Amino acid sequence: MEILNKDTIKPYLIEKHIFPADASLTVIDLHEAAENIEGYVNLIFKVTDDASGHSVVVKHILPYMRAALEWGEVRPMLMERLRTEITVLTFMGTLYPGITPEIFLFDETAGVIVMEDLSHLELLRFEMTAGKTFPGVGKTIGAFLAKLFFYTSDLLMSDKKYIDVKHFFYNEESKRLQDLLFTDNMLTNPDKALEPSARETQKRILANPLIKKTLADMEQVYLNKNECLIHNDLHSANVMVGGGKIKIIDTEFSGYGPKAVDMGRFTGSLIINYLSWNWYTEAPKEKRMAMQAHCLELIAEVFESYAKTLRALWQEHRDHSYLLMLIDCESVLKDTFHDTLRYAAISTITRVSSDAAQTCDIRRIKGSEALGALQSRAMDMAEYLLVCTETITSLDEFLEFLRCCAGIERQ
Repeated sequence: MEILNKDTIKPYLIEKHIFPADASLTVIDLHEAAENIEGYVNLIFKVTDDASGHSVVVKHILPYMRAALEWGEVRPMLMERLRTEITVLTFMGTLYPGITPEIFLFDETAGVIVMEDLSHLELLRFEMTAGKTFPGVGKTIGAFLAKLFFYTSDLLMSDKKYIDVKHFFYNEESKRLQDLLFTDNMLTNPDKALEPSARETQKRILANPLIKKTLADMEQVYLNKNECLIHNDLHSANVMVGGGKIKIIDTEFSGYGPKAVDMGRFTGSLIINYLSWNWYTEAPKEKRMAMQAHCLELIAEVFESYAKTLRALWQEHRDHSYLLMLIDCESVLKDTFHDTLRYAAISTITRVSSDAAQTCDIRRIKGSEALGALQSRAMDMAEYLLVCTETITSLDEFLEFLRCCAGIERQ
């Protein structure tokens, strides 16, 4: 099938019985119409029946990475990503009802998904960059991630079932983010685009052998420790919010991996927003302080909700699982806490460089000196979290550490 466009998508959807044969349809290319659309792979359209007002979103996965083509490269993409996205979205929606969009059509041959229209919602990253707050989002994310770990790990399953489930969710693309997280970042790549004022900090950290060893060890764990099903790309631009609803999207990279990856990546995206307010001087100081306090509130919600939910699940099922009786829940939470801090550090420094990886939180900061100061602070923060993780023993200490990184007193 040829790549869909505004003209060919109409007969395609009618042929697939998404809309009636006589429907008058309006098609909007969301990448053209909205600035707050992120994604390097997909074409995304909103299609509306003019008579009924019913609308859907059509995602067409290209056979190559769209953004890479713009950079002059050709990176082929596997259709396995589409199959994975549908499977995982459906499973996650069953595990935590309402957390993912409803799926109306999966056309694997064409590389097309037709799903619930979420255009009335907005990406959390862009909304928080605009200064909006969303109390409770962290509670939902934390509870969801605790359930995802608990029910897809080996805690409740027999060995055979666990192997079968891992095979079912196997995704060749699930380790594709390895380069982003462990190779092409400011702590490993001396040629990474940075502001001149951040180079000295980077040079010092690149020479730190503990950083090299920690990242190398984490990379091996990321590649080989397949504990549970993970989203793998759970940052704030893959969470949609509005009207009291929270939806998680874009699960193409999902597969089995370390349990702390998702919470670390989501926390990292909140840290980026948190640090960005220090150097976004166009906003009044009171607003900047309020948004930083909100970032910390959401981080606390995630950790607290995760722990509360996991403890409850552990207690509920303890008598039915030998592993749950054998393993201490608190020791699991402690390990997850420290691993989450490490993944949060990595996720932060992957998106604050001076290139296309930069998020909207960072792009709004004007002036090389300001951006360089943020980059230096992010690298200093990441270095400490990676090397001295064990010195942070509680959520309160972690939040206090973040306040220290932002140079502010307890809020």
